[in-house]
Amino acid sequence: MQDSSNHSRRDLGQLMLASALSVGGAISATSVRAAPSRDPVASMSTADKVRAFVKATSSLKEEKVIWRTRGVILAYIPGKTPVPILRFKGCEQQWTRPTGETSFVRFGSNINFLCDPETDQILDTYKNPLTGKTNTVKHYVNRISEGQTISERGVILNVINQAYPDFYAASKFEMDIAVVEAVMAFRGETEWPPDLRAPPSGSVQTFFASASAVMDPKTTSVPSHFAGHVLMPWYPWMEMGDHPGHMLWHATAYKVSSYDAIPPDYMAKVTRDHADIFEKSPEHDTEPSSFAKRLKALGRLK
Repeated sequence: MQDSSNHSRRDLGQLMLASALSVGGAISATSVRAAPSRDPVASMSTADKVRAFVKATSSLKEEKVIWRTRGVILAYIPGKTPVPILRFKGCEQQWTRPTGETSFVRFGSNINFLCDPETDQILDTYKNPLTGKTNTVKHYVNRISEGQTISERGVILNVINQAYPDFYAASKFEMDIAVVEAVMAFRGETEWPPDLRAPPSGSVQTFFASASAVMDPKTTSVPSHFAGHVLMPWYPWMEMGDHPGHMLWHATAYKVSSYDAIPPDYMAKVTRDHADIFEKSPEHDTEPSSFAKRLKALGRLK
């Protein structure tokens, strides 16, 4: 019998990849203009920061936002220098809806395809340099049909809130926001209940946008990009057994205006293999997310 706790930790690693793209807000331009300080962040209220974050990472109005994702996956083995073993390319789509002046609900769908680390070709099989085995690749699809809530209470994953009702009791919006010359940066990380934390796991991410665009009262969504890292265990399909070490994802993403910015080989595969869900918001999925199912198996959800 397989250990369900190990499954939940692997699911958590996958969820971290999705939540890495889960920060955003919009600044109250009036408070920024009135500020005597040279640092516009110093004059921002929590409401300002929430809206600034949503504007940079999503949109203040009800609409879909498209992100192009790409990056490299490195193998870390204790005592050795990390080495690239895979790349990935993908697309995350977010459907955001305001529920108040400083509250928003967002549903994300993230589909990444694993690629050869040198040629960037999408893989079906993988010659594992760490074991010598040839593995069948399982690509990454993450859809959180329960969504997340962004407000002055912070960024709340609704499925975690359902499973751990007290976890967000004292939650508030806390993010490292800085303006350096023309750029506004938002740095944050996702917190997890103690029994879902199992090393190696963790993620830190930073979003970058034009400070003037974020502070412009006429904009509701602004161009931005993202960089971050995720620590997670080996993929089960890699058949690593007790091999020491873990994976380090270095991820980047770019908010884009259309699918024209997504690589053609990715679009060909995703529209062939995932045509039923690719352009569909997870809000309309008929089943709970895979992470919710795992939490149910652990007895955390009914």
